[in-house]
Amino acid sequence: MFSNTSGITGSAVESVSISISVTLPGTETETQPTPTGSDVEVDFSTVNTEISFDNVVTSGTTSVTKTQGNPKPETPSGFRAVGQFWNIDTTAVFSGTVTICASGFDVKPGHKLFHWEDVPPERWVDRTSFRDVDADIICAEVTSLSPFGVFGPAGEAEGPSEGKWSGGGGHGWDPRYASAMTVHDPQKEEYIEVIIEEPEEPEIVRKEIRPREPAGEEPELQPEPAPEPVQPVKEEPRKDYSRLYMQIGLIALMILIIIMLIKVSKKKS
Repeated sequence: MFSNTSGITGSAVESVSISISVTLPGTETETQPTPTGSDVEVDFSTVNTEISFDNVVTSGTTSVTKTQGNPKPETPSGFRAVGQFWNIDTTAVFSGTVTICASGFDVKPGHKLFHWEDVPPERWVDRTSFRDVDADIICAEVTSLSPFGVFGPAGEAEGPSEGKWSGGGGHGWDPRYASAMTVHDPQKEEYIEVIIEEPEEPEIVRKEIRPREPAGEEPELQPEPAPEPVQPVKEEPRKDYSRLYMQIGLIALMILIIIMLIKVSKKKS
């Protein structure tokens, strides 16, 4: 109770409880029935996701919520977010593995599909099982459901193609997550500074063309000297020792005959 100098009395409110719900930009949710059976495939065309269950024991519903912002406070070491995240939960009871395949964005060779796992310490774990950069599909194989996210190497430049943006504070190409950024078109060598005035419609306030800087002058190549002609090696004719060997043999034979004659003459005498 309280009263003031005018004699007004009343009671004070001890506490106020305020509940605030925040929805991340670009959030989409799709729910599909999940029947019992083996190799159950559930397609989520709105959020560009397909889920395959090895075995569904009890039917239920599966929901996929797609966002472009990282729902967790950390990023895998050595990686950066590319703006594709899905939170998946189901009321169905399942066993075995679950394969999650995502599409609808530009899949790069270095992209990996991570799964947020609660096993201490909680962290993003790379569960990539399949990636097709031509079909723009990336898959992961898990045994539980929770947030999934696509991350790319931190030191790899994306090089935006038509309709894509670079920058955005680690949120990939979506300009809604940046107050300002620089967009680079590698084909035209243009750098465009962008200020985000409205979340859905970024306004280009300045366009600056910066031509490619000439590379350092390369040293003039000197012609290589012509190789010297190879002189043929003259082979010395082999000496014929057969005649010498024959003469030695004859001398030895004559000596032997002489010795034998001497021995015979000694016996007779």
